[in-house]
Amino acid sequence: MNNWSQSVDSLLDKIRLNSIQLTNKHIQNHLYYKFCSVYFEIPTIILSVFSGSFSVGSDDFLSQEYIPIAYNVFYFYGYNYSYKHQIIHENYRE
Repeated sequence: MNNWSQSVDSLLDKIRLNSIQLTNKHIQNHLYYKFCSVYFEIPTIILSVFSGSFSVGSDDFLSQEYIPIAYNVFYFYGYNYSYKHQIIHENYRE
């Protein structure tokens, strides 16, 4: 019933073991980067909400000429966090 030679059977077994190891490594990497992404997603959301609220409701606290500067500072930090998050996910895909 099994017409394969011993070498083919050995090769298929090695491929099977390699697939199991790669699957386990993929699961470990996925869980690690999913855990790390929390440290980038939450500050990005908080900075986005804060910068949006600040640009709308900061007339009482700052003069009009400083509002765009403050908004751009918050936007810059939010962009850097999201960029670092993107770099982590790109490295994970490789």
